Amino acid sequence: MVLENKIDNANSEQYKNTKQRNLLNKNSNAQLKNKSKMRFTNSSVKHNYPNRPVGFFSSLKIELSAIIVFATAIAFVMAWFLLKTGLNGWIAMPLTLIVALGITYIFSRGLTAPLRQMKNAAEAMADGDYSVRVAVENRRDEVGKLTLAFNEMAEELEHADQMRRE
Repeated sequence: MVLENKIDNANSEQYKNTKQRNLLNKNSNAQLKNKSKMRFTNSSVKHNYPNRPVGFFSSLKIELSAIIVFATAIAFVMAWFLLKTGLNGWIAMPLTLIVALGITYIFSRGLTAPLRQMKNAAEAMADGDYSVRVAVENRRDEVGKLTLAFNEMAEELEHADQMRRE
């Protein structure tokens, strides 16, 4: 009987501790969720909605669409011209496809250059060089905003590293 009471007391204490721990975890998770919806910067608080797209017609999407339309138009004109000059369709179409893919590749590399720069800068920061920054162009699309946020983060990390060393 005494042993059963001790076991019951131990189980109830364990239950209370588990219940308190779960309550603390719920509160902590709620606080983390609230913090993740806000981004603190030097000057203001910006809301962050992680599961929503940035915009339906963002300028990056418009740029990509323009590249595709431009490459398609050039390919169409080139195919028309090659077929008009009497070139066989089996030669003209693959040639046109290669030119369209080449144009798309060249222009898309220009759009993604800041992402490659950020990748290289992130690798340098992983190696401990916090002085690396990404060249900021006058872009107002997602990539431009990401570049600005990346440089701000790099500045904060460099400052924190200097404070830690002092």
